[in-house]
Amino acid sequence: MRPRVAINAAMSLDGRLSLNTGEQTRISSDEDMARVKRLRAWADAILVGVGTVVSDDPRLTRADGVLRVVLDTHGRTPEGALVMRAPPSTLIATGPDARVNAPVGVEVRRYPLDADGHVDLVPLLEDLGAMGVQRLLVEGGGGVIWSFLRSGLFDELTVFVADMVIGGRATSLAMGEGAFSLDEAVRLRSADITRIEGGFVLRYSPPEQGGPSAGRSAGPAPGDARPGAHGDGKRV
Repeated sequence: MRPRVAINAAMSLDGRLSLNTGEQTRISSDEDMARVKRLRAWADAILVGVGTVVSDDPRLTRADGVLRVVLDTHGRTPEGALVMRAPPSTLIATGPDARVNAPVGVEVRRYPLDADGHVDLVPLLEDLGAMGVQRLLVEGGGGVIWSFLRSGLFDELTVFVADMVIGGRATSLAMGEGAFSLDEAVRLRSADITRIEGGFVLRYSPPEQGGPSAGRSAGPAPGDARPGAHGDGKRV
């Protein structure tokens, strides 16, 4: 069984995840950071792309440990990256020909590539389910988020939209190849909108439950991580 997949991101009003220099900056307000903390506590594993590892060098840790998953098709994860330090455990998901010098505590698994030449998400999710992961949190970057959205392999998309505009050509919420026509655009079903400090939290689900995400784990949904579940925020 594949795990439930929750995608989470924070962006400016014009959809930017970073500054125009490529430098990551904190977009979330304090209230949104508290929501993200609850969401991370919900997850059994946190997944990011290698681009996020290279640019941000995140720890992806919490007090009780969590499996860290890095999508790294070509084996670009730096040996000195914080995700290479154990504990907690780290899984590097690479393509069939990639090589990663991984220390003890870091597992490298090779997967077939999809039609776009990236790690195929389906066998990866099946592996995570077999490892006991019921709840997967996807935190970016934009190319990874696009891959999950386009493939339909997600159960919830939550986006904090800050009251700010960054402009320029900074990284956006969904990068990758993108859609070349509206027929290729990813359609979403709006679940709710909540006003919190510094912006809005938008929550979406796939348009048809039981479609491409069928076969997922029956693990609990991240409902108690959304604004309003703890008395914070105001539904719109």
